[in-house]
Amino acid sequence: MTDPRGEVGNRITGRELREVISRYDVGRMTAAREFIGGDPNSPKALIDCGAGRLLLKRRAAGRDDPHRVSFAQSVMIASAEAGVPVPKLYATMYGGETLLEHEGHVYELFQFIEGTPYRASPREAKDAGGVLAKLHAAIDGLQTDLVPNAGAARRRIDLPKFIQKLEQHGEGVDAHVQASLARMQADWNRAGRELDPLYTPDPDCDELIHGDYHPGNLIFRFGFVAAVLDFDSARPAPPNVEVAPARLHLARVRRGDDPGAWPIAPSHTLLESAWSGYSEHAQEPVEPELVPWLMVESIVEETVLSIGSGAPVGVVNYAARVASWVCEHAGGIVSVLGR
Repeated sequence: MTDPRGEVGNRITGRELREVISRYDVGRMTAAREFIGGDPNSPKALIDCGAGRLLLKRRAAGRDDPHRVSFAQSVMIASAEAGVPVPKLYATMYGGETLLEHEGHVYELFQFIEGTPYRASPREAKDAGGVLAKLHAAIDGLQTDLVPNAGAARRRIDLPKFIQKLEQHGEGVDAHVQASLARMQADWNRAGRELDPLYTPDPDCDELIHGDYHPGNLIFRFGFVAAVLDFDSARPAPPNVEVAPARLHLARVRRGDDPGAWPIAPSHTLLESAWSGYSEHAQEPVEPELVPWLMVESIVEETVLSIGSGAPVGVVNYAARVASWVCEHAGGIVSVLGR
């Protein structure tokens, strides 16, 4: 398979690997193998060398703008300097840049972090919440000329458009979802008055977020976060817009490939643990009353994006049922977080 540049798109070749690694002072390479994980259009190789075990990543076409990659790296480096657990980025021998451009591609070389995926324990959820708060504090007001313009900050998603998308693309939308859409619309209209100020674009916004903080981008070890991964979605935005969906992801664990078997309701224990971890380290508290609606906002955004990328109807239905459940139980969520 070839990419738009006409070269092998899904694997790093042996020649390519040797040429790229030769640009880094990491000692002699003793072993290398393909690493499967993350975006399949962004091939990776696991390398054993004098510097230890490293992960080489070639950026996917369309996600390899050097300016954007450099910004994500600057957020990652600032986080590391503040003690947030992130993989070490290696610099090339030529110019000390942590981004390597070679034959039309962009590469990054990371320390490989050993660990386990999220097991949904209260201790893991609490630590993940605390790490997110520390990350927000670390990158608050980060001074860099690489920050994308304020237009990159997320604007509110239009719920009526979401409903229209469901009707257009979700031929299998079940009766429960259909019955809840009108109620969701009424609840959303009421909550919108409180949410509007959070989504007003601020040209002078100096707050940054990770942009994609969920268990899939975390590595755990002995019940604690060993590494935060994937800073590609970092952008200027109020931390509030990330805190609520992160808690929902930590409290609603999906296993397997069948959306019908995924849980609709988040675990109260995990929700409370993630909230506690963030609150203990946050510079500014988040109002519990806003959390359910920020959760719905994130579900709507993710679902619209999923529809655009061809997500199956089952996934769309599942997201709509979760959004409906959050609307129906907003008071209970606020009660749990307010304890």
